[in-house]
Amino acid sequence: MRPKDTGPSTVTQVSSLVGRAAFSWHHLRSGPSSAIYSPGGERGSDCPMKLSTRARYALRMMVEIAKQTEQRDTANVTVSLQTVSENTNISRRYLEQLAIALKNASLIRGKTGKGGGYNLAHPAKQIRIGEIIEAAIGPINIVDCVREPEVCEMNDECGCRPMYMEINQRITDTLNELTLHAIAKSHANGKKSA
Repeated sequence: MRPKDTGPSTVTQVSSLVGRAAFSWHHLRSGPSSAIYSPGGERGSDCPMKLSTRARYALRMMVEIAKQTEQRDTANVTVSLQTVSENTNISRRYLEQLAIALKNASLIRGKTGKGGGYNLAHPAKQIRIGEIIEAAIGPINIVDCVREPEVCEMNDECGCRPMYMEINQRITDTLNELTLHAIAKSHANGKKSA
C-alpha cells in the first residue's frame, strides 16, 4: 500500500507529536538508552530524549537528494556526496556511512564513475519518513521493553508498558504517513519565504 502524500500540516503534526513525547529512537543493537545523553555526562539524567544525530542526518541527506532531483526535473539525476555535504553541512565521511545504510534499505541507488553519485530508488512520494529513520538507526523503540519485554524485571506488573507501546505505535504511524516529498516540499517553501 502506497502512503498518501501529505502536506506541511503533517510536518507540523510530527513536530508537535515528537516534541510532546520527547522520546529518543535508537538502534536496538546499540544497547539500552544508547542514544540518550545528558549535558552533565550521565546518561538519561534530567535530559529530554531526542531523535539521534544519525537519524536527523539521514533525513537531511534524503531531503537534499529529493530536492536536487526535483530541481533538475529528472528521476535519473545523480547527486554527489560533495554536493550533499556542501548543502547540508554534514561531513562527506558521515554521508558515506549513511549512504551504505540507505542503499541497503533500497532507498537510494549509487552510480560510480564520472558523473556518479546517488539518486532515489523510488519517487519521493513513495518513500516514508519512517523508512528513512529505520534505515539509519533501526526500529523505532522509545523504551527497550516495548520490543523486548523480558529486559525488564517489572514487565508483568508494570502499568506503563501499554502506554509506551501506544506512544511508540503512534509515532511510527505518524512517520509512516509522512513522505519524503512532503518534507522536501515543505523545506523548499520555507526557504522561498525566508
